[in-house]
Amino acid sequence: GEGMIVGRIGLTITIAGMLGAVISGIWLDRTKTYNFSITGYVTLGFEFAVELTYPESEVVSSGLLNVSAQ
Repeated sequence: GEGMIVGRIGLTITIAGMLGAVISGIWLDRTKTYNFSITGYVTLGFEFAVELTYPESEVVSSGLLNVSAQ
């Protein structure tokens, strides 16, 4: 049923993320191009989103950002 489809989609996303992490790790080990990552900007983006959606709770804005990233 539909639950099986959703489970397979979740499994596919998880496996793709794991493969991407391995590939990017190998790439970074070989090229030493660590400036490529934008991980440091994630928290800044979350804080900015909270400020933009002020009357709403922080949980709502961060939840929407997490859902949109998937």
